[in-house]
This record gives sequence, C-alpha cells and structure tokens, in this order.
Amino acid sequence: MPVPRPRVLSDSKVVPIVFERELYIELVKVARAEGVSVSALVRMLVGEYLASKKKVPNGGQNPGVDPVIKMDLEDLEEELDRLVETVRGIEVDLHRLGEKAPRLHMRITGAENTLKKLRAKYRAVRGLPGSERVAVKLLEIAGRIKQLKKTVK
Repeated sequence: MPVPRPRVLSDSKVVPIVFERELYIELVKVARAEGVSVSALVRMLVGEYLASKKKVPNGGQNPGVDPVIKMDLEDLEEELDRLVETVRGIEVDLHRLGEKAPRLHMRITGAENTLKKLRAKYRAVRGLPGSERVAVKLLEIAGRIKQLKKTVK
C-alpha cells in the first residue's frame, strides 16, 4: 500500500496548473537550485505577487510607503549585488584553482551567511515595489551558492 505524502499545508486546495514546456523547465531548475519543490516555489512567487498587489495600489504608485523602508530595499539590493560579485569571484577562483582550494570553503560559508542575513532583511520589505527583483536575485544566488558547495565538496 502506498504511503501518502505528508501534508505541507494545513488548509490547502490542490489546483492543476498548465505551463508552457520552457517555463516549466525553468521553474524546475530554479526550484532545484533553491532546494524546494516546484509547488513550494510557485506558492512563494504567487504569495509575493499577491502581497505586492495588496500593498501597491494605483499601479505601483504608493505614497504611503515609509521612505525608510524604501531605503532598506535599495540597501538590500546593493548588498545583494555585492554578494553576486563575491560569488562570481568564487566561481572564477574555483575554475582557476580547482575544487581543492581550501580558502574557497571559507568564502562559500561567508557567502551563505550573507545570503541568510539578506533573506532576513528581505522579509521586512517583501511586497514593496521592486521587491520581486530582489526575490529573483535571492533565488538565483542561492542556487549558485548551492552549486559551488556541491563542486567544492
């Protein structure tokens, strides 16, 4: 007798969704890189999209957004761009030095720790205009870091 899958959500509704093949392939790649299921990724993306619609009336013009929070989002994007450059440097060094370079382990761990901090900061600005870009970058960089860890192990 087959064992049922554990319920992830307490109050859920199963909804079949049809994707174009190329889009589905990209979703699978991103989900694998992030270490989540395609369903979890779609739930996250839909949740963020709906949250952004609730907080951003009038076609993205939201005069009620606290300027400090807007600055937080801009700072977060800048920090994320620096992390992208750091990871790019690790990738170059890995290619040049080979997977046994001991220094790379420390740099990858540092990048992971920075990513965790940026994810925590992202939670505070989720739903603001522009936060979708940050979410996509966070997913992308998480996948790249995960790939680096696999390569260096």
